[in-house]
Order: sequence, then structure tokens, then C-alpha cells
Amino acid sequence: MAALCLWTAGCGGSSEIREYTVDAEQPQLRTSDVLRREFAPLPFDWSAPDEWDLTANDQFSKVAWQVGDVLDGARVTVSDVSMGMGLVAQLNRWRGQVGIESAENANPMRDTEQLQVDGRTATYVTFHGPKGSILGMMMPIDNTLWVFKLRGATSVAKDQETVFRSFCESVKLPTGDVD
Repeated sequence: MAALCLWTAGCGGSSEIREYTVDAEQPQLRTSDVLRREFAPLPFDWSAPDEWDLTANDQFSKVAWQVGDVLDGARVTVSDVSMGMGLVAQLNRWRGQVGIESAENANPMRDTEQLQVDGRTATYVTFHGPKGSILGMMMPIDNTLWVFKLRGATSVAKDQETVFRSFCESVKLPTGDVD
């Protein structure tokens, strides 16, 4: 019975609809730096060999190529990591990937060399281990360490050493756009 009374009585007389406008706390939603970096164009160009086949990226790479067959070949990737990762930590991680003992207590820069690429200093790496090989180049641009990496069978890596190094040396940064 009480429900019937409330239903018929309603809220009382008619009410005027009022509209309010409230200023937003933030004038616009900003895309995070992570998303901006994810979808921003790469800050350089290069010349990749015709025999490398573009392939799907993994969770880390911005661009990837397959060299030779999938099982006994190599994969070339271009990716970026935070400068906070550190060069020595990256080198030791790569050593572990191919079965080379960590160089933390020895010379962490062994099997590396400084390479001049488009007026910038990069670190070039040649690691051949019992679990395969990594050829790589790490080049800092702003607060990002750009990583160019060939990882795969040692026979393919040794065959591709000159080609991969030429690829790394071909990297060009746009003038005036990147510090």
C-alpha cells in the first residue's frame, strides 16, 4: 500500500531542469610519453640489405628482419631501451643469451668497439658463444639507447658480419631533429 502511495504521489510538483557547466581540472588529456614513443616515427633511416626479409615485431622491436630460415637463421631487430638500463648491463645480458660468462668483474667492454655512426659514437658488439651469436650496435639518442641486434646461429652471424656492420654504419639521423 505504501508503495502505491509513493508511486501516485511521485516527487511532488514539476521541477525545473537545471544545467550546470563545470570547468575541467585539466584542459586536455595528454598522451603518456610511453604511448608517444611507441607510435612515434623512428628517429633515423638506414639501408637494409635486400636479402633480409621484413618480419613481425616482437614485444620489444620496432622493426625486425629474418635472415635465412627461421630455425637455423638469424633475426635482426631495432629496438629502444631506457638509458637507465645501462650499457654494461645490456652487454652482460647479451653475453648470457649466447652462453658467454659475464664480464662484470673482468673487462665489461671486451669484444666491443667504438664506432662512429653519422657523427655519433656507438658501441659495436661481436659475441660468439656456445648458444649462438649476437652482433649488435647500441647508440644513445637523447634519453634512449637504440639497439640494433642480429641474433642467431653462429654460422649465419659470421656470414652476415660485414653486411650487418654496413647496415649499422648506414644509420642516418635527420639533421636538426635529434640531439
